[in-house]
Amino acid sequence: FLRQHRDHTRPRHCQVSQKADQISITVKNIPVEFEAEFKDPYFLIKSKLPSSLHDTYARINIKVKAKSSECEAEGGWLLNIVDR
Repeated sequence: FLRQHRDHTRPRHCQVSQKADQISITVKNIPVEFEAEFKDPYFLIKSKLPSSLHDTYARINIKVKAKSSECEAEGGWLLNIVDR
C-alpha cells in the first residue's frame, strides 16, 4: 500500500484486501478521487490534486479501514504546492 511506510509489525491475521473501497484519500480535508491497482502486497494509487490548491502547503492523507481496528492503517505526506 505505502511502499516506504510498510508496517512490518502488522498482526499476522490482517489480510491485504484486493478491494480499493476500503481506501480513502483527502488533501486539506478535501476528499480526492483516485485509481487504485493492486500490486501484491500493496496498492499503486494514482490521483490528481484539487485544482483549487496552488501556492500552498497541503497534507495528503491516506486511510485504510478494515474489519479489525488492529489492521487499519493511516499515512500521508506534506507537500509544498507551487505554480510554475
